[in-house]
Amino acid sequence: MEQKNEFQQAIDAVEEADGAVGHLQANVTPRGMQRAQLQLQLAQDALHQAQSHDMDEEQEKRLKRAKEHLRHLREAQQAIQQYD
Repeated sequence: MEQKNEFQQAIDAVEEADGAVGHLQANVTPRGMQRAQLQLQLAQDALHQAQSHDMDEEQEKRLKRAKEHLRHLREAQQAIQQYD
């Protein structure tokens, strides 16, 4: 059960990061930048933690998609930071 919990926490963390970056894109503020950066780091940590557990094939696919999505979110946040 812990494995599923770690997996779901990782997926949820990426969703939180998505929300934070989306909010940042709509309203660039120092606080929003900080929140997005924190959520991205938390998601990265959660994904790393989830990878340390055995997963079924479907979970591996979802985790791979989540990692790719996180990479895109990081790129978006970095682009915003460069132009701010």
